[in-house]
Amino acid sequence: MEDILGPRFGVPHGTLATAIKPETPMPFIAVDDIGVFVALAFDNPDAYLGKTIEIAGDVLTPPQLAATLSRAARRAIPYVQIPIETIRQQNAELALVYEFVNESSLLVDIPALRQQHPDLMDCDLWLKKHSTALFGHTQDDFSA
Repeated sequence: MEDILGPRFGVPHGTLATAIKPETPMPFIAVDDIGVFVALAFDNPDAYLGKTIEIAGDVLTPPQLAATLSRAARRAIPYVQIPIETIRQQNAELALVYEFVNESSLLVDIPALRQQHPDLMDCDLWLKKHSTALFGHTQDDFSA
């Protein structure tokens, strides 16, 4: 979740710009939640050793994410799809990553993850917790 607000996606400049197709669901997880799952794995090595677990606190399409960011920011943050060819001209390997994301479907069982970590944050909750630092208003002022 922290990564999406960096300059790579344009949010600090007022847009959510990515080569991810508008209908493609994207998984998101907060850094704090990653830490919780790491601690669970260290505390219970027999349950996690040799396993791959897909983790996410939310799954949103780019337009859904833009709407969530807009609510939190209290201003429009539109989604802008960058053509894959534009990415390819700048970075062919990155274009391959976007093509993979656009064509694959990552399956994340969020309800099962919440059983392991009941305080797992979705994007709305993460934005509420960080709204002052990100947008200059408090969590109490946030209206989802």
